[in-house]
Amino acid sequence: APQLSARELEVIRWIASGRRQADVALLLGLSERTVENHLRRIRHRLAVNSTAQAVQVLVRSGAFDA
Repeated sequence: APQLSARELEVIRWIASGRRQADVALLLGLSERTVENHLRRIRHRLAVNSTAQAVQVLVRSGAFDA
């Protein structure tokens, strides 16, 4: 898997744990738009169409345990 920033990994871990984007934004002190942008960049870097696919790729690569 391509290298993701620490913040991108943090965002995708929260999403993988079942949190909504609004909850992640509140937890991390970000705007919802920023969380959306992180997720968009993650999907682009991993060449996938959905956040669920991104989580699957990261779990399979061992980047984190979901």
